[in-house]
Amino acid sequence: MYCLASLVQDDATLAGTAALQRGFAAYRDGPSLPWSIELFSFDDDDEASG
Repeated sequence: MYCLASLVQDDATLAGTAALQRGFAAYRDGPSLPWSIELFSFDDDDEASG
């Protein structure tokens, strides 16, 4: 387990993910590309609620 502050020391672009709300995830296609924030759920979450 890592503290976000420790990870940001190695990669300052991770700071942009610090404000993620519960249920969202950040993705990007490469280290120099911007983050894309999307609603997140595990595939089996849909099966459990359906």
